[in-house]
Amino acid sequence: MVTPEKCLWFSLFLLLSWIAIACFGFPIDEDTMVLPPRHYQGEIDALVFEEFPKRTVTRLHRAARVKNSRSRSKCVQEHVSWKAFNAPIVLRAKAQSFQGTRSKKKSYKVQFTVKEVYKNASYPIHDIVMVKFANLTGDCRKDNKKRGKLVKANIRVHGEYFLFLNFAGDRKLMAVSQPESAEGRNVKGIRRVIQKVCATNFEPKPLSIEKLEIKSPRKNSTRRERIKLACRVRGLPIHRISWRRNDSYVSNSTTVRIKYLNTDERTSSVLTIRSPKRSDYGSYECVAQSLNGTTVSRRVDVLREAAQQEAQAPARIYPPQISSRKCPDEQANFCMNGGKCYVEPDGYMLYCKCPVGFQGWRCDMKDVRPDTN
Repeated sequence: MVTPEKCLWFSLFLLLSWIAIACFGFPIDEDTMVLPPRHYQGEIDALVFEEFPKRTVTRLHRAARVKNSRSRSKCVQEHVSWKAFNAPIVLRAKAQSFQGTRSKKKSYKVQFTVKEVYKNASYPIHDIVMVKFANLTGDCRKDNKKRGKLVKANIRVHGEYFLFLNFAGDRKLMAVSQPESAEGRNVKGIRRVIQKVCATNFEPKPLSIEKLEIKSPRKNSTRRERIKLACRVRGLPIHRISWRRNDSYVSNSTTVRIKYLNTDERTSSVLTIRSPKRSDYGSYECVAQSLNGTTVSRRVDVLREAAQQEAQAPARIYPPQISSRKCPDEQANFCMNGGKCYVEPDGYMLYCKCPVGFQGWRCDMKDVRPDTN
């Protein structure tokens, strides 16, 4: 039978036990883990591991990574006017997603969202189109044999492109030329050329080379030595513009860059060679090919002005064996104080034959030494 005294003693035992637990806690063994103290201020206790050391990426590493990711095709690029004129369907679209695995040996499909249509040719264009491409790897001639008519392209997700397509079945489109990026500083010029070529009243115009010039570096420029040529072509459509040096074709490489600059009526092909070697100097030819295969061309001689060798030249300079070839009219004023300008027959280097009383690479220094002859 439960009496009031037993209830009182039981309640007192519980009270003392609660006080003991609150002050000293439960007894634990040596193998029992001690829990960290709790905080009741909205914080969460977590076990923090030692952080792995981060890999430092310098600007040099980033530049090499970007350089390797920018693959320049060695093939002669087709001009955007020819792509737009030749393709039955021309539109601007944004890449949304890929289908298939991106690899060097396999093709892949890209899903685009149409942004603007320039030429439709009565084919049904949907808001979402799927286009199949081959990866931009290898040599263009070898890839064309392997891929057949599959166009190579390196498409970036969420990037906008001008697409040149043809109808290939129910809701299927195929690319007939490499897409052009719809991003960057030259987009307005590309858009104007496409709109003009895709107009219903457009009539082809014959090609002509208006100007071929050597771009000189800006004053007080800190850039290293380079060769820069600009070839301005008038007329549309242009199939392609190519460059030849000493009758050999010049293509993109790690030191050579060829790009197009487009306006309404004119197109310029700019050739830039960084840190040129002796073999990079010579006779350059700009060749523009029209839609029917006819070509127009113009030449210019790029000669090495050895201004850097002037400081290393001896006090009295005697020119090498005089060549019968004099300098072109553009370099007629290279020699100073009445000196005569000549060109080395093998290296396209300028040198001067100085009159009596002058010396130096360009005859720009007075000869104060007495004549010992």
